[in-house]
Order: sequence, then C-alpha cells, then structure tokens
Amino acid sequence: MKSLIFQPVSLAIGLRYAGARGDNRFASFISIFSTFGIAIGVLALIVVSSVMNGFEAQLKDRILGVVPHGVITTESGQLANWQQYQPTVMQLPHVQAAAPFITTEGMVQSPGSLAPIALQGLDPQNYPKQDLLRQTLGNAALERLVAGKFNIILGGALAQKLGVMPGDQVRVLVSEGSRFTPMGRVPSQRLFHVVALFDVGSPVDDQIALIHLDDARRLLRYQPENITGWRVWLDNAFQTDDIVKTKLPSSLVFQDWRQERGELFRAVAMEKHIMSLMLVLIILVAAFNILSALVMVVLDKQGEVAIVRTMGMQSQTVMKIFIVSFNNWIDCQT
Repeated sequence: MKSLIFQPVSLAIGLRYAGARGDNRFASFISIFSTFGIAIGVLALIVVSSVMNGFEAQLKDRILGVVPHGVITTESGQLANWQQYQPTVMQLPHVQAAAPFITTEGMVQSPGSLAPIALQGLDPQNYPKQDLLRQTLGNAALERLVAGKFNIILGGALAQKLGVMPGDQVRVLVSEGSRFTPMGRVPSQRLFHVVALFDVGSPVDDQIALIHLDDARRLLRYQPENITGWRVWLDNAFQTDDIVKTKLPSSLVFQDWRQERGELFRAVAMEKHIMSLMLVLIILVAAFNILSALVMVVLDKQGEVAIVRTMGMQSQTVMKIFIVSFNNWIDCQT
C-alpha cells in the first residue's frame, strides 16, 4: 500500500482493477481476440507494404534501366544537327547523362519464328557507364556493335523465342523507311548477326534489340546527320515533370517513359493503395472490438464509477483509470 500512495490516483486504482478482473469472460475473449487482430493487421500491413515497395523498386531498376527515361526530339521524330543541342540537353533538371539515340518499332525474323521488337540504335562510345545494359553486358559485348558490321544484341527471352544464339543471323524489318515498288510497299529490312544476349530479369528481355547508331540510320534511311533524338538518363526517373515544365527551344519536344510504361506503374500504385486500404479496414475492425470490450468493462463497473464520481473525482481521471487497468490487464492475458 505504501508504494501506491506516491503514485497518481488513476494509476494506483487502475493497477488494482487490472488484477481483479476475472468475472467477465466474454470481455476477456473479445479483448484478447481484438489485440491479436490488431497485431496481425499491423504485421500484414508492414509485410505487404514492404513487398509492394520492393516490387516497385525492382520494376523501376530493371525496366527503367533499359527503357529511356526520356528522349529530346522533334514533332517529326527526327532531329537534324543534333550536336548543337547537347548543351541545352545537359542543362535540363535531373539529367545525369545524354547520348544520341535512334528508336523505332519493327519485327525480327529467324528461320523458325517472328517477333515484334523495339529497336534501339546507339553509339557504344557515347553510352554512359550507369546504364543497366552496359553494366549487364559489359564493355566488351557492347563494343561488338561496330558501324557497318550490322551486328545486333538481343534479349535472352527474345532469343529463346526466336530460337537463335550468338553467331546466328536474324532479319530485321521496319516499316519506317519503307519503299514503294511495282509490287507495293516494301518494308526496310536487313540481315543482322547476333553477337550477344542480355538478361535483366524484366519483361523488356523479349522486347528490345540493340544495334549501332549508324546501322540504324542506314536501315531507316535517315539523312547522314539525323537521329531520333537525345536519350537522357535522370537521377530519378519519376522526376520527369520538372523537365516537362522546363521551356525548350521551339523545335524540340520531350517524350518520357510514361508514354510507353506508365500504365504498368500506375497499376502497381493502384494495387498498393487498395491493399493498404484493406489492411487499414482490418485494423479498424480490431480497434472497434477493443472499444466494444472497453465499453462493456465500463458498464460492468458502473457502481464503482458512481462511487468515485460522488467522492469528487473528475471524468478525465476516471477515464485514465480504465485505460490503465485495461492495458495492464491485456498485457497480463497475452
């Protein structure tokens, strides 16, 4: 008793109530059940949030590490005299590196199969070191893209679909640069030698093919100094809005990755919100059960409440008594 004298009244009475509540078994069951419900809900929320955040990070690293963060080009899709725009491109916000780039969609054909591709023409000498493909392939493999040799690098999944290996030949067909002949419109096409394969562990492994910038220019019948545009690497691929707000020369436009891959990341974000909402509802249900149990405990102690209120105890002090007793009793039960 002496130790309780120096404690606050609400704490002293609450501790005594906590050890004297064994008559209401239903309230005990509800309290324990609700406590475990909140614990499981919080655990599930942490685990699911961690998994979804990790999944989004992997998508960001593996897909946006290969897909261009952005391309500075023109309305026509071709950029002439591209060297003069390098200072303008490098001064854009969040831009870490930039390189001349040609991209188009086409088809790749092997002796036994045919598949669509996103063809990327690049210059290995100007390709930045932070690019995921350079890190995956290594400098030796990327240097095999030599102008005029018509070499090509395929994703591992795409090569498996086509049934080809390094050393084989594939035919690349693109509609851009096609010619009209007496037999009709003929797509531009060329035989390429497969010199390497890459595998970044994402859906782009069966979609992207790499060739040299000059070979892409000849395949698409571009003018000698024309490219699609400047490909830019950003320090954060989700900060493209800052470039959109930046005023560019009137002839230039900015195209970011969201035009091609935005739906995938929006779907992941929506799943994260829905799962978080469901888990919050679980926690709310468990919290409501605890509140119900606490109300039943208060109703069970109406006589004691009336006595302490008659003696002049304030409502806030009475509330603290039940909070202390309820929490300590739950700790003892669990």
